[in-house]
Amino acid sequence: SETSMRTVRVLRELKPEFTLEDACSGDTVYFKNKTQLKSGDQVSWFWDFADGTTHQDFERNHAFNTAQSRTLNVALRATLNGACESQLVQPINIWEKPRTCEFISTPAYDVAYYALKFEPASDGVAGGQDNVTYTWNLKWFQEQTSQGTSAAVVYSLPEDGAYDMRMIATTDDHGCTCESRAIATLDRLSDASLSAAVSVYPNPSTGRFTINNTSSDALQIQVFNAQGQWVWQSNTEFASKEIDLSHLSAGTYLMHIRSQSGKLHVEKLSILSH
Repeated sequence: SETSMRTVRVLRELKPEFTLEDACSGDTVYFKNKTQLKSGDQVSWFWDFADGTTHQDFERNHAFNTAQSRTLNVALRATLNGACESQLVQPINIWEKPRTCEFISTPAYDVAYYALKFEPASDGVAGGQDNVTYTWNLKWFQEQTSQGTSAAVVYSLPEDGAYDMRMIATTDDHGCTCESRAIATLDRLSDASLSAAVSVYPNPSTGRFTINNTSSDALQIQVFNAQGQWVWQSNTEFASKEIDLSHLSAGTYLMHIRSQSGKLHVEKLSILSH
């Protein structure tokens, strides 16, 4: 019989290890590489963050952006001395931020002679979001908080002027935040000139109203229910206009009539049963 001998070299395989923490969309996550190495190891690294992004660093900071909460499987692949390849995959939860990261301000003359109402908004449409808390910081005034879809707040003010508002929206489940800051202007004297030029009649009615405009400004008309939710809007009009709101339930509504020059008149409408 013949005997054959061959030398076989058994290569060592690394065991990749890394740490991570769940995060909010847009926040930076630190991926710490904790793989145990020996002196002289030549290692090639490959990170796959499961969002179309890859890197070849030893460890990495990375920010994920997502419109909806989701779980991603992040992989770290190690190749030792150009030969043995091994990989570790770990899940990470990326939580969505609030979608209502803007706000809209409007005069609230039905509350006080000088008053501003602030409402969360998304893409210019007013209305809060379920499971979100809003913190309102009007400079020089007391902080207010509100929650959910009916999250408007009102500040009574001493006079006309420009007011600095900062709103922070925070998700109730994971504490993800976004914020917005803007200057809100109250000018009741200017708004009064529009109020003198615009009339709405008959009021109350079963839903049909006539808006008479004697100003030279074009008007945009929005109607909100008692919960502050937008329910109807017209195109910009110069002339007087008849509107039909008979499809709305009986109750009290607020009509915001805004001129092209930025003046605002607020009319309280009463729709009768029909």
